[in-house]
Amino acid sequence: MAGTKKSSSGKTTKNSKTGAKKGAQTRRKKAEMAKRHKKVVKEVYMWIAVATLFLFLSNFGICGIVGNALRSVMLGCFGWMGFVFPVVLTIIVGIIAYNEINSSIVSKAVTIGGLFFDLCLFFHLFSYGGMEKSFNYFYTEGASGNFCGGIVGGFLGEILHSLLGLTGAYIIAVVILIICIVVLTER
Repeated sequence: MAGTKKSSSGKTTKNSKTGAKKGAQTRRKKAEMAKRHKKVVKEVYMWIAVATLFLFLSNFGICGIVGNALRSVMLGCFGWMGFVFPVVLTIIVGIIAYNEINSSIVSKAVTIGGLFFDLCLFFHLFSYGGMEKSFNYFYTEGASGNFCGGIVGGFLGEILHSLLGLTGAYIIAVVILIICIVVLTER
């Protein structure tokens, strides 16, 4: 018979209640584990946000030798956008941490990143336009605090400039800017 079990005394007992209780306990344990996992993930995101606060304060030279080194790296990589990098990172982490992950949230996070890189490109185009320099030069200029897009802006600018010319690079940068604004505002 299905759902019955013979006991040691030879009597037949119903097993369905015991199975249902075990199933409910298992589901409860899984739900508790999932809840704890989400809590841990959110706490990790919070600590990442605290680390970005350290990066932000590094831009003002108040975090010692390590902070100054991080500032040079951020400015070398992103130029003047390095000052904004910790804020952008905090926004992206916040969007991912406090929303259910779906295509809309991923789209917003990627778009914010794309907008950030596009602004690095704009800084490069405004400061160096069609000049051909080494990537090391762009990194050094950015790390020195000069107005530029850093190595990221230099890389993007050099690629677009070599393929499309200076005017084409500006047009693509404006198109990317408009697309990012449309995706973010959904208008």
